[in-house]
Amino acid sequence: MSIIKKAALLSSTGTLVFGLPADGKTTAIANHVLRSNFNPLWIVFTNADLLAKNYPDWDVALIADWGDFEELFRQMVKGEIDTSIYDVVVIEGLNYAATQMLSTLI
Repeated sequence: MSIIKKAALLSSTGTLVFGLPADGKTTAIANHVLRSNFNPLWIVFTNADLLAKNYPDWDVALIADWGDFEELFRQMVKGEIDTSIYDVVVIEGLNYAATQMLSTLI
């Protein structure tokens, strides 16, 4: 059973995939998205260049700092960004997100 299938059994509303850098997380998730024929919104705190190059039809939001993420989240909550068109929202680089958030707080 793949790591994605194992993780999916844990929750019907979300899946968290984590591991070491260059461990194949992005590849595994991208392959699952492709196999499932999902329309993803990929929110990226890192590694966006290859993602956008390899999957030009996917919507990719590159987050430069915590303010970018707060603005994106605000727009999603207010309905200014229609998230209903996406089958899955992937947030990649949570370690960078945590660093950005803590840096903003300091």
